[in-house]
Amino acid sequence: MKKYELGNKSEAIVLSAYLSAGFIVSIPFGTGASYDFIGDSGFRLYKIQVKTAWAVQGVIKYKCLRRQPGNKTHRPYIDGEADYLAIYYPTLKTLYGIPAKNHLAYGWLRLEPAKNGQSKSVRWASDYSWEKHLAELNNEYARQELNLRPHGSEPCALSPELRARKEIIAQI
Repeated sequence: MKKYELGNKSEAIVLSAYLSAGFIVSIPFGTGASYDFIGDSGFRLYKIQVKTAWAVQGVIKYKCLRRQPGNKTHRPYIDGEADYLAIYYPTLKTLYGIPAKNHLAYGWLRLEPAKNGQSKSVRWASDYSWEKHLAELNNEYARQELNLRPHGSEPCALSPELRARKEIIAQI
């Protein structure tokens, strides 16, 4: 399978997983976006970049580089270009969701303990499972919901400015 075909397959699997989790998914028009698609929770939009992973000695590895528009060079993602990296590991058919910030050229998720016993600063794959990723997004939604104004149909739900406009329009 060619590289772009594998990438397309990974994108389709991840996109389907977000749809199955209840997200609305939007794909950017044209080329040059720093993300593969937008995941819409109904209250927040998340820029999702899909990466295909492979394993080396008990570690899932994935590239964290963005192709520069117009040329063939690559660079790490800048904060704000993507919110999450959705990692698809085809060998085990597993998905992981990782915040996009603070990545360099490659990312690692450890499946097995290191042979030398090192555990400090280890990014365990189990900490970024798909289920935990969705739970994190749901927790963020719950935090946002606490700060939302009441729905427009409730009394006094409109801001003072909008209520004044509504009153002016009603007088006309």
